[in-house]
Amino acid sequence: MAGGEECFVAVLDVDGVLLRRGIGGEVEVRRLGVEVARSLAEAGYRLHVHTGRRPGDRGLVLSLLREAGFPLSSTVCLMFRGERGVGEVEWKLSALQEALEREGCVGEIHDDNPEVLEAARRMVGGAVLHWDEYCGLLYGSTAAPQCRRRL
Repeated sequence: MAGGEECFVAVLDVDGVLLRRGIGGEVEVRRLGVEVARSLAEAGYRLHVHTGRRPGDRGLVLSLLREAGFPLSSTVCLMFRGERGVGEVEWKLSALQEALEREGCVGEIHDDNPEVLEAARRMVGGAVLHWDEYCGLLYGSTAAPQCRRRL
């Protein structure tokens, strides 16, 4: 973000943020992650959703998010990692770069991997870095009221 201007663009990871593996290994919605996404959308944020999942999981991911009330109408991009052999951090940084090029800024990044967030901090100075496991913020103050109450 340049000049301290507020940027209404959020990048959210899927696994560990919006979805998670249940006890039996099934994929289930992470309600808190979806609530946070809804709050961001209601505050006017444009959402970019990135996942390390393969494109073949698109139907499952969309179905689960739609059923959970995820704000798909505020979602600019739902990007899946298509290349084999590209690591999670490298892939997520390339997806983040695409969001930056498309939007001109990124205001919040929500991910469950601290390594991804640290690399993103170096790439996008000034963005809120949100480690979604327990609404933990690594940098800044989120626009999502669900997490402000927990801090």
